[in-house]
Amino acid sequence: MMAPLGLWIGILSTSAHAAQAVRVNVDLAEVFSGPGNSYEVVGKIPKGTALTASNSPTDGFYKVRTPSGQIAWIAEDSLAIGAAPPASTTNAEPSVKEPQSSQNTTSPSPPMSPLKKSSKKSQSKFRVRGFGGLDLFNLKDVNSRVGFEEFKSGYAVGGQVGYAVTPSVYIGLRVEKIFLSVSAVDADISKNTFQFGVSSMPIMGGAEFAVLKNADFSLDLGAFGGLANSTQFTSQSTTPTAGVTTTYTASPVTLLAKADFNFHFSKMFGVFFEAGYRMLKTDALNATVLRTGSTVTLVNGVEAPLILNLNGPFFGLGVIVSF
Repeated sequence: MMAPLGLWIGILSTSAHAAQAVRVNVDLAEVFSGPGNSYEVVGKIPKGTALTASNSPTDGFYKVRTPSGQIAWIAEDSLAIGAAPPASTTNAEPSVKEPQSSQNTTSPSPPMSPLKKSSKKSQSKFRVRGFGGLDLFNLKDVNSRVGFEEFKSGYAVGGQVGYAVTPSVYIGLRVEKIFLSVSAVDADISKNTFQFGVSSMPIMGGAEFAVLKNADFSLDLGAFGGLANSTQFTSQSTTPTAGVTTTYTASPVTLLAKADFNFHFSKMFGVFFEAGYRMLKTDALNATVLRTGSTVTLVNGVEAPLILNLNGPFFGLGVIVSF
């Protein structure tokens, strides 16, 4: 009898290093798919529930077998260590008749299989975009006044900050700077040199909706609206006298719709391409500052209103940071 009993005691000692009895000591303890709060919450367990747990924690979390049989992780401070195990696994009587039969009753619970690290972590709440690109438009009023067709496109740089209200919806703020500068020489006898400029700074709020999403690529559709602050055309005479500038300016309402094609290198970093259409147009503007720079903007020698029409498609490239 001593040899089988000794074998039984040895097997029990080995099992004690693999698992131990614990009990949940907080209300509705959260259970995670991996050892940390950043992993997906896969359920909640009521206070007082008896579980079988790993002998030692990993990063402050014990691996446990839930009442449904699922292998998961729970925070160390949510457990009372050494509490009685589930009723189905306590007071098991060892068998000493045959060694092979005793091995079927030695373990207090089914062996705990290794748990792979979950690839699905909690979603990043914030997303920041930085971008640069090209806006296509046609400032017909300006082109007809200055006598050439240079004002058909402009450059844009900006940034956008978004907050995830759901896994598929971000709300955010977008700020841009649209600009173009052109130098020209008056063809008349004066040969004066002029510096012309078009610029605008739209500040908009809006939302983006993920319509396609996986680990490496996502497609978002977005809509934004706000004010195009300091939308203006300037005409500055740089010779023979510098600094005499005529300015037409306003801050009209602007809207845009766009699609973002996002390519993700990691959970935090990626790049994107955006394409969309912008609506940005002023009413007829009179010069807010009228100087000798207005020489080329006069009609029959009289200062005339200008409409700044920046409606048109736009394209951009940029980087994404999520956290």
